[in-house]
Amino acid sequence: MNTMSDELAKSLSKENMKNMEALRGGLTSINKGIQTLNTELQKMDVEGQLNTTVSAVTGGLTSIQGSLLNSQTHMGELQTAIGTLKMQLLASGKTEDEVNAMLLPLMQSAQAVGGDVSAIATTTSGLADSLKNSNLSEVTQKVDTLKSNVSTLAENSDVVLPNSSTTIEKLTSGLQGVQSALDKTGETADQMGLIQAMGAVNTGLGQLDTGINGEKGLKACVKAYTDGVSQLAGGAEQLTANSAALNEGAGKLTSGAAALKDGSNRLYDGTVSMQEGLSKLKDGSVTLADSLNDAGDEVKATNTDEDTVEMFAAPVETKGSTYSRIDNNGSAMAAYMMGVGLWVACIAFCVMYPLMKPAGEVKNGIRWWFSKASVYLIIASVQAVVMVLMLKLILGFQPEYLGRTILVAMVASMAFMSVMYFFNICFDKVGSYLMLIFMVLQLGGSAGTYPLELSSDFYHKIHERMPFTYSVKAFRSTISTGQDISGEMAVFIGMIVVFNLLSLAVFVYKTKKEKYDLGRGSRGIIKTALTSVTHSATLTYS
Repeated sequence: MNTMSDELAKSLSKENMKNMEALRGGLTSINKGIQTLNTELQKMDVEGQLNTTVSAVTGGLTSIQGSLLNSQTHMGELQTAIGTLKMQLLASGKTEDEVNAMLLPLMQSAQAVGGDVSAIATTTSGLADSLKNSNLSEVTQKVDTLKSNVSTLAENSDVVLPNSSTTIEKLTSGLQGVQSALDKTGETADQMGLIQAMGAVNTGLGQLDTGINGEKGLKACVKAYTDGVSQLAGGAEQLTANSAALNEGAGKLTSGAAALKDGSNRLYDGTVSMQEGLSKLKDGSVTLADSLNDAGDEVKATNTDEDTVEMFAAPVETKGSTYSRIDNNGSAMAAYMMGVGLWVACIAFCVMYPLMKPAGEVKNGIRWWFSKASVYLIIASVQAVVMVLMLKLILGFQPEYLGRTILVAMVASMAFMSVMYFFNICFDKVGSYLMLIFMVLQLGGSAGTYPLELSSDFYHKIHERMPFTYSVKAFRSTISTGQDISGEMAVFIGMIVVFNLLSLAVFVYKTKKEKYDLGRGSRGIIKTALTSVTHSATLTYS
C-alpha cells in the first residue's frame, strides 16, 4: 500500500500536472482552430467570385477583340492608301524602282503590324473561348467537397476533443482521489485512509482470533459451559430417580437440559463456523491488498503521452476492403433484369412460333424435333447477343468481362428456351401461362433485388430451385466480381440437355401416334368402299 501511494505521488508531480494542463489547453486550442477554419470556409462564396472574375475578364477580352477588329480595318485602309500613293508617284514620272525604294519599308511595316494585330486577335479569341469552356463547376464541386469535409471534421472535433480533455481531467482527478483515499488518516472509520484502515483491520483480526482461540477465549468458555450443562443434566437424572414427588418436574428439567445441551452444541458449531469465516475474511483482506498493489502498478504504468491522447480521441479504427465496384444502379440491376428479359423473350417466341407444325410430311420424330430445335436454339443465342450489344451501345453498359457476359447470356437463353418449349408443346398456350407464373415466383426467389435474408422462409426454400438464381449469380460475376461461374454454367447446360431430351421424347411419341391414326383412317376408307360396292351390286341383282 505504501509503495503504491509513493508511485501515485510521483505520477501526480507538479511537472506531470503541468503537462496535463498543457495537453488539455492544446486540445481546446486545436478545437477552436478547427471551428474557426470551418466558419471562415463556409462563409466563402467561391462560385460567385469565380463567375464575377470570369465575366469581367470575358468582357475585357470582348472589348479588346472589338478594338483589334477596328485596327484591322484601319490597316486595310492604310494599305489601300499606300497603293493609291504608289500609283500617283508612278504617274508623276517616278520609276517603279524609285517608288518601291520609297514605299517598301512603309508597306513592310504595315504588313508586320497587320500580322501582329491578327495574331493578337486570334490569341484573344482563344482566351475568350477557354474562359467560356472552363469547367468552373468542377472547381466549385471540389471546394464544396472541402467545405463538407472540414464541416465533418469540425463536428467530430467539437465532440471528441472536449471529451478527451474532460477524460484527461477525470483521469487526473481519479488518480488524486485514489492517492487521497490511500494516505488520509483519522480517528474514526469514515475518516481513515485505506492504508490506516487495513492496519486497523489486521489489528482487530488478531485480537478477534485471540478472543476466540485464546486460553480464556470464547471457544474454551463455550466448551466449559457445555460440560457444566452435561453435569447439570446428570444431577437432574439422579434427582428424578431419588425423589418420586419431584419426578414430574425433574422430567421437565431433564428435557429442558437436553434441549439446552443441543443448543449449546449448535452454538459451539456456529462459533467454529464463525472462526472459519473470519479466516476467509482475513484471506480476502490479503487478496484485496494484493489487488490494490496490482492496481497501483497499472496506474503507475499509465502513460499520458501523445499515443494515449490519440487512443482517447480515436479508440477504434475502421478498415474495409472492396472486391468489386459497381458504378451505377443500372449496372447493379442488370444481372437481374437481363435474366428477366431473356425469359420474357422466350415466352414471346413460343407464343408466335408454330411449335408443332411440321414443314412437310413427318417421317421421323428425331428429324421433326431437330427441325424445331435448330430454330429455337439459334433464336435464343441471337437474342442473347443482341440484348448484350444493345445494352452496351445504347445504354453504355460496361461489364468487366464482355465475352463471358455474352457467353452466359447465350447459354442461359438456350436453357430458358428449352424449358419454355417443352411446357408449350405439352400444354399449348397454358404452358406459356404456367411459365409466366413461374417467372413471378423467380422474381422474389432469386434474390436479384434484395438480399435473401430479407425475404420470407418460403423464398429461402425455393431459392436454390429457381433458374434466375443461377443467371443472377453468373451475370454478377461477369459484370463485376469475376468469380468462378462453372457451377452456374453446369446448371444451364444440364437444363438444356434434360429439357431437349424431354422435348425429343414428345416429338417421337406424337410421330408414332400420328402414323397409328393415319393407318386406322386408311383401313376405315377401304372398308367403307367395299361396303358401298357390295350394296350397289345387291341392288343391281335384285
